[in-house]
Amino acid sequence: MIKKAALFSLLTTILYVIWLEVIVVLGISSIQIPMLPLIINTLIIAVPLYVGLLNIRKTKYENEMNFSQSFYIGILISVLSAVFTFILLVAFESMDILIPSLLEDYKNSSLVYAHTLPAAEMKAFNEQIDGALKQPYNVAQQNFILVLLISAFSSTIISLFVRNKDTFNEIK
Repeated sequence: MIKKAALFSLLTTILYVIWLEVIVVLGISSIQIPMLPLIINTLIIAVPLYVGLLNIRKTKYENEMNFSQSFYIGILISVLSAVFTFILLVAFESMDILIPSLLEDYKNSSLVYAHTLPAAEMKAFNEQIDGALKQPYNVAQQNFILVLLISAFSSTIISLFVRNKDTFNEIK
């Protein structure tokens, strides 16, 4: 079960990092729809989580899983996904592969909203981005927290749909 959870966590991590590269290449962060990247992040994290829970229910639990079992496996996949994402982004940052272009994209996307911000706030934002360039593993930490929160909330909700045994009647 842990091997399958790690496999689906790795799949989630790979899809998430590919999505980060797509954001940089297509410039999605500069689109005027602010919730679009968050919605796609949630889908990219939730779909492998759902498929993983269904697969583990089918193979390990003989198609009968209660909420506590599905919740435990969902949280396990969530934590492993966040850890794998952190490790992969730290490796990318040490090799200067994705992180500098991602931070530059965040900085350029702020220009889209420049007409709504006062000059002092815009200067402070640019200084924050420049400071983030100098702090090691800042982007990896932020994405670790983002993946952990989204996947933990998603696993709680998905566990309700994946379970097919009543937990409380089983105790009696």
